[in-house]
Amino acid sequence: MSEEQGAVGGGAVRPSLVLSRAARALAAGEYVQAVGLHRQLDTMRPGLSPQFLPARAAARGFLAARAGDWAASADWYAFVLDAHVEGLLPEPPAERRCRVQGCRRGRGLEPMLRCGQCHRLCCSEHGAARPGGPQRCDDCLWTALSNLTIAAVALDSPQTALPALTAWCEQGDWEDAGLLRDVLTGDPGAAAQLPAECRELGRVVLLRRAAGVSDRRDLLDRLSQLGQVDGLLAGPARELQAQAAQQATRRGDPAAAEEAWRRAWAAAPSDLALVHAAGLAALAAATAEPDPDRCAAAARRAIGCLAVTVNGGAYWKALAESTGRPLTDEEQDEVRIAFDEQLRLRLRVLDTRLARPAHQGLELAWTVETEAVRLLMELAVEAVEPPLETGSGSTLLGGPIFLTLSQPFAGEPLGVRPGGLAGVLALLREHLSWPPGREPQHSHPVTFLRLVEVASPNGPFLQLLAEKRFQEAIEIAEEELDATPADRRGDLRREELRHLLGRALLGRAKERLDEQDWQAAFEDYERAADQGAELKLHQADLEQATYQWGKELRRGDRSSWQSYAAVLNRALRLLPSRGLAENLEEALRRLPADYKLPPVHRPERARVSRPHAEPAPEAAAPKAARPRTEQLSPYLVLDVPPSADGSAVQAAYLRELKAAGRDAVRKKQVAAARSALSSPQRRRMADLLVPLPGLAADGGSLDELGAHCGRLAEQQAAALRPLPPALAQLIPLAP
Repeated sequence: MSEEQGAVGGGAVRPSLVLSRAARALAAGEYVQAVGLHRQLDTMRPGLSPQFLPARAAARGFLAARAGDWAASADWYAFVLDAHVEGLLPEPPAERRCRVQGCRRGRGLEPMLRCGQCHRLCCSEHGAARPGGPQRCDDCLWTALSNLTIAAVALDSPQTALPALTAWCEQGDWEDAGLLRDVLTGDPGAAAQLPAECRELGRVVLLRRAAGVSDRRDLLDRLSQLGQVDGLLAGPARELQAQAAQQATRRGDPAAAEEAWRRAWAAAPSDLALVHAAGLAALAAATAEPDPDRCAAAARRAIGCLAVTVNGGAYWKALAESTGRPLTDEEQDEVRIAFDEQLRLRLRVLDTRLARPAHQGLELAWTVETEAVRLLMELAVEAVEPPLETGSGSTLLGGPIFLTLSQPFAGEPLGVRPGGLAGVLALLREHLSWPPGREPQHSHPVTFLRLVEVASPNGPFLQLLAEKRFQEAIEIAEEELDATPADRRGDLRREELRHLLGRALLGRAKERLDEQDWQAAFEDYERAADQGAELKLHQADLEQATYQWGKELRRGDRSSWQSYAAVLNRALRLLPSRGLAENLEEALRRLPADYKLPPVHRPERARVSRPHAEPAPEAAAPKAARPRTEQLSPYLVLDVPPSADGSAVQAAYLRELKAAGRDAVRKKQVAAARSALSSPQRRRMADLLVPLPGLAADGGSLDELGAHCGRLAEQQAAALRPLPPALAQLIPLAP
């Protein structure tokens, strides 16, 4: 509508023109003028036509919310969502198009919806309708329902918005109404899905729920959920979970301790101290877990967390700050090596118990994970300008296992999550690119290619090749090839396995050459060629195996050159060579003229009986796991601070020993704690095998935390603001 059309004889102004002016003032931020124009509409006789009332109510609801009158705002928006004025609207134009530009639906005879607020046409994909009731486009409906929900949260009265949300969700089949309803009822998953413009809703609801609980575990859950939504109250959640973890450790429940540490880590995903504590707890849980699958999963969690802290570098700074005992580079290396040896011993015990294939071994997984961290640190610090931040609170450079573990704890895009290996690889690829087809002239691209290889799903298998464990690699690849179906879905995986098997066979062939097992080396080259391996780079080795095996055959039967010629013929089929061809011609001249070379037959590979495939008899009835008291921090056992010197440790030992009385288990525990702190070298190892001091500091009583949540909830509720409606939502049929 235009202002010229608004003038009526005698200087009167149509109410619809006043509504248009009020809408433009509101869109321009001139709220005082908009309020004045709406008051003018209240006094006009006759007033607005009924079909314009939903648009006016939307404007009044927004202005009331801005003035802090949330009750009036809720009433206006409830009217907006229930007003059914579509029958009063004029017939739509002959050309029926959806309001969304580029939408191809709604053309022809397909029925269209007519928004009762903005009067625009929309298809069923870009609008919603309640049976026999109002119809709304997505824009008008989202703004109205969001602002009604905001008003309900500000009033702390969910019932104010729930009827309208339920009606549009169940009758109108509008998914966003269900999302807002879930947020209003305290679902943290729904709160995390809200767009940034409405993120405060979930924050306030969860804070209020955290303030209202009395059960300690329920409070832990609420705070962890809140931390996952936006990090608010991460500190109290972290402290409460750390306290729960220490209590579970004291009572000998490693599974509960690990769960608590992981919840604490979820509240602060980039905290190195929590990552380390979660890794230690997962290792203790794996040792005590009788179920093989859960044991392996816990051990892999330990590997991912401990590799990023012990091998990452920044953890040692945090350790020095917590204990007050900074370590030199030599001392760090000494402790790191000792820790690595001790962890490998424990992983070997678990590997023996689990009896998994070699490429699924836990010790091998530790090797791959630590190698990935080492390569990442080298590239991030030396190859990228400026160097990437790798300390606590920044992106943690972890390996593939850590990346998988940390993804559920943060809502950021994949590349910037803690342990954002994918993002780091993309950044390094950009900085370390070189022209295709040229060998890299610098060490960094080579390191980068090694990192990509280690971080790939075949990283453990490739590590077997790097460690020259060719026999294990061959058996694993052959077994998986046999189990992978030769269909369209499995063809890609079979091609990968054939490539890996070819590499393993070439490696074993080289070993057999060194052992002068000529026939076995030659047959490995044959099998590698069958898997598609390129033999040009191995021509000299292949020719050596051929000649030496042929000589052995010729010495065994000096009257006949047939076997020698057959070997040369097999070699020529693998790799054409002038030298091999000349030797074959010489051998054929020594044979009868009518002699014909036999067809080449590949030897069948021997089937290897895999010991890990046989179920262990004793695995059927595992013994109950006993509490592992050695996992307790020696500082907790002796009740001394990390800064305690030798005399303080000795005094605490005598005190706790006397208090233990005749409790043999407690005495053993106290003696082990004293032994762990008896020398600087042992103390450094003890510091590494327990969570950093201060993690279980007092986070406040439950009442204090509840009150803190309540105060934060009211602060956040007072800061709530309505979503501003677009101009098209306030002026019916506006462009």
